[in-house]
Amino acid sequence: TGSNTEKGKTNANQPPTAVILTQPAIMDSTTLRLNWSQNDDLDFEYYSIYRSESSPVDTLAAPIAIINNRYSLQYYDADLTKNKTYYYRVFVTDQGGMSSGSNEVSGTPKP
Repeated sequence: TGSNTEKGKTNANQPPTAVILTQPAIMDSTTLRLNWSQNDDLDFEYYSIYRSESSPVDTLAAPIAIINNRYSLQYYDADLTKNKTYYYRVFVTDQGGMSSGSNEVSGTPKP
């Protein structure tokens, strides 16, 4: 004989927790280092890094990097133009395809 019937409901996919992006560190006249907080969501998929030459950051363009390792919390953006300001955001995407963006920061490589 069969058992009784129970019904349940799963929670809808929620956007991932956004990371906090710190001010870029100037490494040299053409390189900035980005650092951000770690995303600890169980359904983490990847980080996407976006860069623009003006604010707000254009997130419709292709990202400059995609990082699949949740423990990779920095990115070196090289071959930049010295004394030019660049704007950045980091997005977290989960396994359900939802994403959340970080705060926007800017940096200027200097000699």
